Amino acid sequence: MASFEWPPSGGTTIALYANFAAFPAASTSPNSFAFDENADNLYFSNGTSWILIAGAGGVFSIGAYGSTPNAAGGSISGGTLTLQPASASYPGGVTISSQTFAGSKTFSSQLLFADGNNTAPGIALATDTGSGLYKSGTNKIALACHGIQTLDTGLSASSLGNVGIGVSASASDSYPLLIQRDITSAGVYMQISNTDTAASSKATYQLAADAGNNNGEISLFTSATSTAAYANAMTVRPSGSTGKLSLIGGDLSTGYVTTYTGGDYTSTGETIRFNADHTNQLMQSVAAPTSPASGLKYYNNSDVFTTKTTGGTISSFAGSNTGDVTIGTANGLSLSGQALSLATASGSTTGALTSSDWTTFNGKQSALNFSSPLVNTAGTVALQGASGTAFVGSGGTGASTLSYTSGNTGSTIASRDSNGNTSFNAVNGTSTATATSGQTIAMNAGSAQTQKTTGTSTCTFKLPDATTLINGWIYWFNNNSTGTVTIQNNGAGAVTTVPGGGFAQLICTDNTTTNGVWDYHFEIPSNSSWGTSALTIGALSTAGLLRTTSGGVISSAELSGDITTSGSNAASAAATQNNITSIPNLATVGTVTSGTWNATAIAIAHGGTGQTSASAAFNALSPMTTGGDLIYGGASGAGTRLANGSAGQYLQSAGGTSAPTWATMPGNYYAQAYYPSSATNYWSLGSTSQGDFSVSGSIPSPSTYVNSNFGTISKATSSLPGINFSAPRTGVIRFTVTTAATTNASALSFTLFLLETTTSTTISSQAANFPSNQSVAVTLTGYFSATASTTYNFKLQGQGSASTTVFLDTQISTGAMMVWSMEYIT
Repeated sequence: MASFEWPPSGGTTIALYANFAAFPAASTSPNSFAFDENADNLYFSNGTSWILIAGAGGVFSIGAYGSTPNAAGGSISGGTLTLQPASASYPGGVTISSQTFAGSKTFSSQLLFADGNNTAPGIALATDTGSGLYKSGTNKIALACHGIQTLDTGLSASSLGNVGIGVSASASDSYPLLIQRDITSAGVYMQISNTDTAASSKATYQLAADAGNNNGEISLFTSATSTAAYANAMTVRPSGSTGKLSLIGGDLSTGYVTTYTGGDYTSTGETIRFNADHTNQLMQSVAAPTSPASGLKYYNNSDVFTTKTTGGTISSFAGSNTGDVTIGTANGLSLSGQALSLATASGSTTGALTSSDWTTFNGKQSALNFSSPLVNTAGTVALQGASGTAFVGSGGTGASTLSYTSGNTGSTIASRDSNGNTSFNAVNGTSTATATSGQTIAMNAGSAQTQKTTGTSTCTFKLPDATTLINGWIYWFNNNSTGTVTIQNNGAGAVTTVPGGGFAQLICTDNTTTNGVWDYHFEIPSNSSWGTSALTIGALSTAGLLRTTSGGVISSAELSGDITTSGSNAASAAATQNNITSIPNLATVGTVTSGTWNATAIAIAHGGTGQTSASAAFNALSPMTTGGDLIYGGASGAGTRLANGSAGQYLQSAGGTSAPTWATMPGNYYAQAYYPSSATNYWSLGSTSQGDFSVSGSIPSPSTYVNSNFGTISKATSSLPGINFSAPRTGVIRFTVTTAATTNASALSFTLFLLETTTSTTISSQAANFPSNQSVAVTLTGYFSATASTTYNFKLQGQGSASTTVFLDTQISTGAMMVWSMEYIT
């Protein structure tokens, strides 16, 4: 930074500008100061350019490594850059302290770890530092679990990989795997499991031999303490009483294979024993209980059977019950060598039934007896009536003659012609009458074709299941009641309604679903008639309707003649569209595209306002009731009344969808205090570590330029450079502290810190370069969140790049050497 003299020539005034762009040219204001009110920065003109010497912007020094990780990996406060350490949540630097990192890391070179041991592995788990990997010896790596070595790996004498479980790995080439366990009360098991339930699943322990070495062996290593009875022996123990020992492609040589029934056996020879008493055993030669001739013997505790061998082939089986098998009466059996077969039965062969034959046989009927009119003649069943007659039907009678005709003459049986048509003089469907009482009548395929209703109430008919009908099925509904008849499909879906006095025909046009598809048509009621000359409509009550099928709009073309009614409301008029001027209940008129509404105002319940002017219409819909009320969007945006607030209040938003409220404007809270310049009362500090200033003289209480609602402002604790006050309300206070500092010796870089001591909060810091024996104006700006009625103590601390003493004592404005400005901004 360029040097400058203090105080500047021509006076001590600092010019204030709204922003840096408003500064005059530096060449026109040499050796002068200017303050940027927008950025809170103080500049000095050296006659060529404006130089930033103090303020909120700029980085002038690098502080000691921080301890608070953040998203930026560092922070800038008052011109000082402070790097922050990395953590599991934020980036940053690597320090010499313990740290936790997050995210995948890729290293292009080796990662080196300490050797460690079983209680403190070189690579350990965060939640169990006794578990991990460590170096257990030369060319050896071990796995520790909670401080105990569980697996050891290493190289043999020939640099082959060996493993030890529960014991150190062997150095011998012959023991690639060692497993050791010292247990007194239980055995040591090595288990191979396959939990799959498929029939082909199995668990296999395989001994694989290299080419030229076809030997695989499972043997018992006998120690010096082995029990003599079991020395050099190995027991294969099945699980439970149904276990088996299977040999696949192998043999048994020397010794016994016995079931695990307790005890060992000392008989000589090569024997497979199945029982401990020597019964049921296969043997090559035995000394007891008998000594049959050479061969493979089977002893069943009473006889010895011997298979004689010739050249390795079994030629005979000697002993009792050794005769050849023969077949008596064949009965479909045949013997070929050692194969016994049973033939399939046929018309000429006795034998076994096939599965299909069995099904037929198993489902056969017992012998049947027939009675009239069924007769069985030589296995043929026929339908026959009395002698000389034909059978008509179940429950019917025989007739000597039957007449069949497609004409509409009297006959016993009706027939259809080649087109499928039949003619009748008359076909009458059934009819049923129902008095209406608001009930629902469920119809079925057997319901009467004509449904007649009487009475003064309503009624609902639910049509039959359409799949039980045929397409074209017809029902008639004759509503002689004064109430409406509702017709629904089988699923209670609406089909149509029949008004009082109405007559409707319903036709099933699609019977593929339960509900079906129904068409319907209405006939003119009994009090009306029509013909080619006139349409006569009975008396219309005030609830009567006049409408057409073209959407309800009656056009002049549709009213080319006269409309004539009868009864008490009879009227006649020239039938043009303009002649229809008043109909008591015009329910369906379609779309009205022209004309003037001259009727009564439409009520709110029918979509109107019930009013005849804009102001009255708005008021009819408005929720406001009192002068000063406001309308705001309530639940789902519905217009809602907000009553007027008190005088001087302002409308405050609660954010989101919450209702606004009236709130009282907080008062203005600001103050500006200062310490006057003094040659005897000042502060000084000469240290390269951040710390408090030393106090010289008697520091007075600060004076105030202005104080609005801040209360009493006192000097800081221990008369340090600062202030003390009780917060008048809760909110964020903006601080601006301006002071002059002077060094009386060599130049240095010096940083001022603004702190609050009761909460140990650093609010701001600012670094500046001090020329030798010259003054520098330093401004610190920061923000502090205060709680109402809480007493706070604010002070300045310092730290220099050298031990040169810095004094806070130089006059920077009229009669002041340090100014504290505070203002609530929230």
